[in-house]
Amino acid sequence: MSDIFELSGLTLNKNSRTYSGSWFHRSIREHIDGTATVFDVQGPHNLEAEIHLVQLNNGEKWVVMGESFAGPKWIWKQTKDRLRMTITEKSSKLSFDLALPSPGRRNPDVYTMSLATNEELCQICDNYSAILHNEGVLSIGKREDLFHDKSSRKRYISTVVDYENLFAAVVGFLITRLLPLIQIYENLHKGVDDEFTHMVGSTGNQGVNPEQALNNMIQSGESAYVEFKPAIWYDHGRATKDPNYKLKKEDHVSDNIVRTVAGFLNADGGILFIGVSDDGNAYGLESDLKLTGRKDWDGLENELHQLISNSVSKEVAASKVKIEFPSFQGKRIAKVIVEKSNSPVFMKTNRHQNKFYVRIGNATNTMSVESAFNYISQHDWNN
Repeated sequence: MSDIFELSGLTLNKNSRTYSGSWFHRSIREHIDGTATVFDVQGPHNLEAEIHLVQLNNGEKWVVMGESFAGPKWIWKQTKDRLRMTITEKSSKLSFDLALPSPGRRNPDVYTMSLATNEELCQICDNYSAILHNEGVLSIGKREDLFHDKSSRKRYISTVVDYENLFAAVVGFLITRLLPLIQIYENLHKGVDDEFTHMVGSTGNQGVNPEQALNNMIQSGESAYVEFKPAIWYDHGRATKDPNYKLKKEDHVSDNIVRTVAGFLNADGGILFIGVSDDGNAYGLESDLKLTGRKDWDGLENELHQLISNSVSKEVAASKVKIEFPSFQGKRIAKVIVEKSNSPVFMKTNRHQNKFYVRIGNATNTMSVESAFNYISQHDWNN
């Protein structure tokens, strides 16, 4: 049996590797242990990426693109931390839906997974059903027919698969995520050759488990796309020097958080690690946690989101900012993932009004009115 699976120009290596780790569960605000089985895939336009089959100890399973990616920037932006394929348990079997990416209603440049007909799936891969059956899928049909589903997703085409045939879900991910995105990408840029030069280099984390990838990113230090801050509100410097320092929310500390987020939004995006010193060591967020109303991680996330939303607009924060709480050096830190904004963002806080910040190199810079005007007029705001 071949170790290579091929599909319409995509080549998937079946020789996977498995890593142990933990994933943050938003509903219970805790990390859940599990494993990620990693498959390497290559494709058109110099695409080299990873597909992760994640299985948590609580039974949850999904397939998603991994951190390591080289290839077209447009595809990378659609799949980065998005478009995961959930695997659910149905009557002692497993199931995954065969949805297809389509432009979002609020932002047509960001694709989401939507209902797909059999005809639409055949347009992507005319023998998709035979391929999935060959990989162990037992049944394919509408959810209302397979599971007597009466929900709003009853017309979604779904599958039934045994537990031992989860590779079929990886193949399903290729058919319903990566392959259609490549086709959409080619149609969007048909005849515009320079668009194909907009590539993303590999993150350098191929073959590295998620925890090690996080360590590698932080140990690489600050850059145009990575920034460290010691806390959200807690003033580490004053607390160290002043034995009488009282724990309280400090506006000048939280302004540094928002300034960095605004700078990333107005440039090309980036990642802000909070609870990390300038030299890449973990402070953790225990002091900030004590300053929240609820004094739990859910409350901390809500208040950090509110801080950012009130300063750069709720719409931008909701669509362009994502917050995670990974473990680093045995302490919980915040990882604020910021995407590039589609329009200029001005920072507004109690201490600053309508300030324009931009990430330049490894520093966040404020601009004068004239400089901001020139930058805004020349910057490419298209994602």
